[in-house]
Amino acid sequence: MVDPILNNNGSSAEDLSKPRYELLDLLQDASEALSKIKPHGRDYPNQFDRYERDRQHHSERVKTLRKVREEVFNEILRLKHI
Repeated sequence: MVDPILNNNGSSAEDLSKPRYELLDLLQDASEALSKIKPHGRDYPNQFDRYERDRQHHSERVKTLRKVREEVFNEILRLKHI
């Protein structure tokens, strides 16, 4: 994301940061919900290949969510320094 340029006619740093903080909270909720649907081997009797595929897919979801949270957090940090 390109960092906004604060100016007299634009949004304040607080107005730009506040929705990002709200998003961090929502992403935390999503992360907790995602952890509740982690595949477990007991749900794949005699289907190790399917379990591994789903486990890998879940891992990719977690990584993606973590990346988004990190990006949003870094945006907040940069907004505090402009």
